[in-house]
Amino acid sequence: MRRITFFKTLLVAIVLVVGSFSSWGQVTLPNLDPINYTVGQGLQTQANWTTLNSGDNILISTGNLSYPGLVGSTGSKFTFDGAGIDAAKLFTQQTTGTVYYSFLLNITSLGSLNTTGGYFTGLNEGTGTSYGATVWLRSDGIGYDIGINPRTTAANTQWSSGTTSLNNTLLVVISYQIVSGLTNDVVKMWVNPSPGSTEPTPTLTTTNTGVDLVNLNRILIRQDGSTATPFIEMDELRIGTNWTDVTPAATVLAVDAPSFIPGSGNYINDQNVTLSTTTVGADIYYTTDGSTPDATKTKYVSSIPVNSTTTIKAVAIKSGMVDGINSSTYTFPTSVATIAALHAATTPGFYKLTGEAILTLKSTTRNAKYIQDATGAVIIDDASTIITTPYNLGDGITGLSGTTALYNGMLQFTPVADPGTATTTGNAVVPMELPLSELINNQGMLVKVKDVTITGTSNFAASTSYNMNASSSTVIRTQYADLDYIGKAIPAARQDITGVVLVYNTTAQLVPRSLADFVGLPTCFVAESTIPTLSANVGSSATQDINISGLNLTSDITITKSGTDAGLFSLSTSTVPQTAGTATNTVVTITYTPSALGSNTATLTLTSAGAPDVVRTINGSSSGTTGLATSHVSLNVSSINGNIVFTSAKGESIQIFNATGQRLIQKLAVEGTNSIPVSAKGVVLVKVGDRFAKVIL
Repeated sequence: MRRITFFKTLLVAIVLVVGSFSSWGQVTLPNLDPINYTVGQGLQTQANWTTLNSGDNILISTGNLSYPGLVGSTGSKFTFDGAGIDAAKLFTQQTTGTVYYSFLLNITSLGSLNTTGGYFTGLNEGTGTSYGATVWLRSDGIGYDIGINPRTTAANTQWSSGTTSLNNTLLVVISYQIVSGLTNDVVKMWVNPSPGSTEPTPTLTTTNTGVDLVNLNRILIRQDGSTATPFIEMDELRIGTNWTDVTPAATVLAVDAPSFIPGSGNYINDQNVTLSTTTVGADIYYTTDGSTPDATKTKYVSSIPVNSTTTIKAVAIKSGMVDGINSSTYTFPTSVATIAALHAATTPGFYKLTGEAILTLKSTTRNAKYIQDATGAVIIDDASTIITTPYNLGDGITGLSGTTALYNGMLQFTPVADPGTATTTGNAVVPMELPLSELINNQGMLVKVKDVTITGTSNFAASTSYNMNASSSTVIRTQYADLDYIGKAIPAARQDITGVVLVYNTTAQLVPRSLADFVGLPTCFVAESTIPTLSANVGSSATQDINISGLNLTSDITITKSGTDAGLFSLSTSTVPQTAGTATNTVVTITYTPSALGSNTATLTLTSAGAPDVVRTINGSSSGTTGLATSHVSLNVSSINGNIVFTSAKGESIQIFNATGQRLIQKLAVEGTNSIPVSAKGVVLVKVGDRFAKVIL
């Protein structure tokens, strides 16, 4: 914008005071003039409007103009054509920034409009005759063109491309930007922008190359002449300082979207779908082929039959309101004949198992059920209790419908309907014998694993995993709270175990169905994993006790010795009896009697019919006549009532010999005071660790 001199400022003030007005007053911005005036009067005579010359009136006429998406029109409109009175509306003067001006425009007839045309509206500097952002019309031989001009020189008009038809209401927005400088103000025009949006790219824009306006102060409505002014209707004049002031969006009521009964879901039976809307007078149109519904599609008059997977899209339409659109999808199951086909599906989905499957496990926990056919098995996860028919193990179930999903690597089937009464009963399912390594590949199947041991020594607890054969990748899983072995002792013996396979990521979990699925195998036990070495002097003996037991036995336990030195070791018994399959813990004493100095070894073997042999190594070590060194550390010892009493550390070796060097006692000391009863009389020799003492009893 150019600098305003004192003289020019004074001149503007004088014009404001003495200019030719027929009415006074100005409006503040933003402002809407809805043309809410008396029909038949002149626009120039209305409040805040000014008459600029003489001639025909700009006439207030019946009716109004409207534009989709723009706030609804009220009041009337005004019409004019050819030459006549010009009118202006004064608003708060703007000397900086941008002024926006919008209006609704309809050309009803071109009259004598020529191809040069003229301007019919624009913005006014002060109250004089300097105009900017003028809007022009010209004939193009078919309809008309609309243009924008920074000032009023015809040659500087920027015109729209393409013809504009008569009797077609336009939303026109213009802006005048006051830019620092003398000849560079910018004007823009938008034709039919979307109301309520952010300011879009203008239809036309141009920069002034002549003298810029000093300020913006009035709206101008101009009747130029018969060749420059066609038959014009205008309405809804808005002026403001930002885009949203002049393009307010209408609050348009929307038709209530169609509702569907029944709604979207999985269905196994044919459905008749009814559509409705709460909007009175609205019509509903629908499609079932995936296309978008509109008034050219099938009109809804009665319920729609659906017997296969279908999406119904529907639109409710009423004139003057926004359409209401909705859709509903009806999914019917894909039929498969076998459980293997369920597993083979590339993605989880909705299926109907048409073949019969046999129930192998059931639980009240999530109403779980395991079923299998000749091709595979699957778990039914029925947390919602969809299936209410009481089934027994061995019952055949046919026509099961539901959805599949993977849960940590395990395929699960969630039912959507109760399949009804068992189609067969009493079916025997023979468990498949598998090595532990193959469980992971047979999820859900009823299987048997043989000769396994279970880690654990207490009772089974719910929802707990127990390693089989010391492997954490194949476990016994107490998955369900109603399993009858929860709270029972974990079997110590080898087992053949039947159960169904549950998969959890990379872990195969075997779930026995009941105590009857555990079959104990004959097993012999030696409590000592390693038998301590026996030490004795030549000519004397040493003893060691071991503990032997057995479970699930069909015969007594036989204990044998073997090896070159077996004759140096003797057993207190060579047979441990069993009663009803159980050999209770029996203490067997091994006696070692060396015949010469050195080390001796033998093999101890426990056998019982059907049980794996249990083998232990017996080691013996012999020394000289007394086992006492010629030099030693003295030991403080006393004799009290036939007991030898001394103090030692826990675990020290205790040996007591008679006067001839025969070892009478060999054992390990306890911490603190030790009191050892000795039946011998006379002199005895006591050795504790490397300490030595003589005692007379």
